[in-house]
Order: sequence, then structure tokens, then C-alpha cells
Amino acid sequence: MLKTIKAIKSILAVSCLAFQVFSQNDSLKQVSLETTTEKEKFGDEIYAGISHVYGYRTLKIREGLFAQPLGIREDEEAHWTMSFELGYRVKMTERFRLCFGMEFNQIGMQYRTPNDSVFVGYNIVKQGIATPIRTIFQPLMFGTQDDFMIQIGVGVAPKMFIASKYTTIELNNFGQEEETVSTEKNGYNYFNVDALVNAGFRWNISNTIGLYFTPELRYGLLDTYDKQRPYVQRNYGLFLRWGLYWQL
Repeated sequence: MLKTIKAIKSILAVSCLAFQVFSQNDSLKQVSLETTTEKEKFGDEIYAGISHVYGYRTLKIREGLFAQPLGIREDEEAHWTMSFELGYRVKMTERFRLCFGMEFNQIGMQYRTPNDSVFVGYNIVKQGIATPIRTIFQPLMFGTQDDFMIQIGVGVAPKMFIASKYTTIELNNFGQEEETVSTEKNGYNYFNVDALVNAGFRWNISNTIGLYFTPELRYGLLDTYDKQRPYVQRNYGLFLRWGLYWQL
């Protein structure tokens, strides 16, 4: 009888030990799965957004046969436009990302006459397709799962010229402003490159989607006009970039 009781006790002890071992293994697997899920959450991304662009330019007379005075172009001012972007971010490390984008780029300037006349002014908006390449560094991360990140970046944006949109603004007989839009394609360099630098934040709203806001400064490295134009012009501007990204 005593031997039987001892045998039962031994079996129960072994069963309890085996249950504990299996329970610990399941817990470790669950922790490992959760850790893997968290790591995968911060992988490659697709992003899409818009930019509110406050653009301007440098302008000087081209030396040589085609030179002309600047005239009223000397009094041009900065002008607001809008650009649209789509791209892919590659995760290099926890803090570094490499971004490849495609962008419908618009940047321009405006003139408003100081006199009371029928002619009010004009807007010049240069349109093109840009392919920005950025290296992004995330020095600061906040939140229980690093959901909010400060980021800074540098890069270049090669772009192809499409057209220059010229909008003339005049007063009609009723004193209302009317716009006349024309498009110009000749006399421009069809390729240019912008240098860029930015700083902003990104916020993971959920495991799959996030929001970014990244003000960016750009400066054109090449002349926007060809050599038969009377001026040398380089565009620059502040791009207030914002949009959504999706974790892959």
C-alpha cells in the first residue's frame, strides 16, 4: 500500500514538473512572437502626401548677347503652390532610413503692381517631375513603443521640367479680377537638381499606419533657363510636407 502511494506521489510530481516546463515554453514562445511582431512593425514603408510650397528664386542678368534689364521681375515675390508625393522608405537600422520618392513638383513666384490699374499682376509656376532621394536619421523616439519619432534628413531631388504656367491677373469692367493662363515649354533646362535638408516628426497611429510632418528646404543647383534666355535663375523654397505612411 505504501509503495502504491509513493508511486502515485512520484507520478503527480513528475506531471506537475512537466506542466511547468511546457507552460514556460509557451510563455517564451508568446514573448518571442510579440517581440517579433514589434520588430516587424517598424519595417519598410510606403508613403503618400502633399507639400505646401513657399517658393522663390534668385535672378540675375545673364552676361552676353541676350542680356536684358530685369524690369518688373526685380520686384517679384514669393508664391504659394502645392506639390504631391509618393514614395518608399527602406529600413536600414532602427534609426536610419533610405527614402525614394516620386513627386509632381510645383514652385514659383508672383508679381503684384503697386499702382491702381487694370493690370493687377501675374504668377509664374514651374512644373516638373522630381525623384527625391533622402537619408533619414531618427535621433529621438518617444512613447512606450517608440511611436513618436523626431527625424532629420538630407538628400537630392533630380527633376525633369514639364512646363511653366504663366497666369496674368487683370480687372474686368466690373472691377473683378480675371485670370488668363498660358503655358510655356521652350527656353528652359529640362533637367535640374535640388539639394534638400529637412526636420520633422513621424507618429505611428497604429501597427500599420502613421502620420508624418516634415518641413523641408530646397535649393536648385542649376539654372532653370537655357543659355539663350536673358536671365540666370535658380529656384528655392520651403516645402511643408505632410501625409500618411503604411508599414509593410
